[in-house]
Amino acid sequence: MKLFNFFYTRSSCQEEKPPVLKKGLLRFFQIIWIEFWNLILLNIIYVVFCLPLVTIPAATAALTAELCDMIRDRPRMLVHRFWSAFKREFKTATQLGIIGLAAAMVLTALLIIIPVFLPPIFTYMLLPTTVILLFVFCMIWIYVYPLLAVTNLPLRYILKNAVALALMQAKYAAAAVIICGITLYYALLYFPVSIPFLFFGVLSLLGLVSTFATWPGIRDHVISEALQKANTSLLDDADEWAAIWNS
Repeated sequence: MKLFNFFYTRSSCQEEKPPVLKKGLLRFFQIIWIEFWNLILLNIIYVVFCLPLVTIPAATAALTAELCDMIRDRPRMLVHRFWSAFKREFKTATQLGIIGLAAAMVLTALLIIIPVFLPPIFTYMLLPTTVILLFVFCMIWIYVYPLLAVTNLPLRYILKNAVALALMQAKYAAAAVIICGITLYYALLYFPVSIPFLFFGVLSLLGLVSTFATWPGIRDHVISEALQKANTSLLDDADEWAAIWNS
């Protein structure tokens, strides 16, 4: 009986021991390994909440809030957290969605109009410029929803910080945009065959890619600086986090 108790206790301690968090890119694959089924469930919930179309920005904010929790390894209730973030950020997320859609439509329209209506000499000059502007816009925009998810910043400061972070962390933002762009290109290329993949995992995976790429910059240049202004270095103190982060 003592021998049985010994092995039972030892096994229980091993099961309750928290996993060691990896560093760098290994952490990304660790999240996928640990949160595989949650990512699938999160993808399904996200697609369902996006169906009215006008709710896409708020659903994206809720998705990003969940992904930020995964990256930070925070305890959570997935469905409850998603619904809470969806309701809380609906207004601001919708405003950001309108701004983003307007900017994307203008840049996309220019890509169509320039080759059709302008002489070749202007096309060679303006078309590459517009492509670069669209790419930079995407780099900026992947910071918007993570900032909305983890801070209480007003809309104008979210946009201001997104621009600054995209320039400061350009290589990470550019890599995330390229990966997401290539994936979406092939998803559209093989549509409707790609529908099951989009419904069961691709969208949450792309969200994880962009959120994972943007999180270090937000942590180091927004959260850490806010904590320093609060005259504290206790990064795990609940009161300090509550003053800065959304719960």
